[in-house]
Amino acid sequence: MNTRESFDGPAQTAQDVINRYAVGERVFIDLDLTCKIPDFSGASLAGAIFDRSDLLDANFAGADLKNASFKQCCLKLADFRNADLRGACFEQASLEATRFEGALYSGNEFIGAYCYSNIIKPGDGFPDYPDNGGVS
Repeated sequence: MNTRESFDGPAQTAQDVINRYAVGERVFIDLDLTCKIPDFSGASLAGAIFDRSDLLDANFAGADLKNASFKQCCLKLADFRNADLRGACFEQASLEATRFEGALYSGNEFIGAYCYSNIIKPGDGFPDYPDNGGVS
């Protein structure tokens, strides 16, 4: 498969997303990859749009996610350890027990994100809660 047109329907697995990204697809809105733990570890997905997707327990460890968008995503239990998150947007995302240890970040948006019973407001910055490895 060498073009986006050769894919039928939405991506069904993390590997589908990675394969589609490799041939130029960048928009993966409303994904539901909860039937199996999605493994994006080490993948290059810079600029990908995952808005409104259910990525419960997804593994993004070591992934390149510069300028990716996770608006209104369920990212509970997701693993972003050692990922490149510079410029990534997490507006109104659910970040319960999400791991960020060692992640690279700057210029991120977390406005309205839900994090341990708190809604992140403008100016709050990177989520600071237990289990984020001391990232602040």
